[in-house]
Amino acid sequence: GDTLYYDAFVIYNPVGKDLEFVKELSGKMEAPPYNLKFCIPWRDDLPGPSRYEVSAHMIATRCRRTLVILSPDFLKSAAADFQLKFAHCLSPGARSKKVVPVFSAPCKMPDILRALSFVDFTNPGLRDWNWPRLNAVLQCPLNPDPRDYMSEAELEELKLNAGVITTRMWYSTGVLTMNFPEESEDNTP
Repeated sequence: GDTLYYDAFVIYNPVGKDLEFVKELSGKMEAPPYNLKFCIPWRDDLPGPSRYEVSAHMIATRCRRTLVILSPDFLKSAAADFQLKFAHCLSPGARSKKVVPVFSAPCKMPDILRALSFVDFTNPGLRDWNWPRLNAVLQCPLNPDPRDYMSEAELEELKLNAGVITTRMWYSTGVLTMNFPEESEDNTP
């Protein structure tokens, strides 16, 4: 039939309390008003092929983002560890915001995720506020177009200013980093 695509792949440990949180997550986010579609291992997997191969294929080709459900149980799962590292490899430096950490219980954040913002469901008083926040991050574009948030005048100014930028202001990839004082003849600022 038709190929199914998902808003997010859910990385979690199905043993322990993570499963309870994932059921709550899918109950809230896959129903109105959000109507998202999640690929949840052990719920949506088909028996047969290698679990790791299926996970990698789904994360890479069928899911816009990955939700990493963090808890003490998560840290014990070899499958979740593989899925997290695979998803992180698809978004080096978190440029595309493909990986979204979600705390379901207090635990140590894996080092690979330390640079990312997270959604924290550990405080019961804030849970209701976090569902719309999670929806917003899942709905936003992976690679936003600057024309969506910058005026034509701002874009034109960027183009005009790009011609006077010194080489010290660019990484080798061409990304503007910071403004340095202009270089003098003897290469001192």
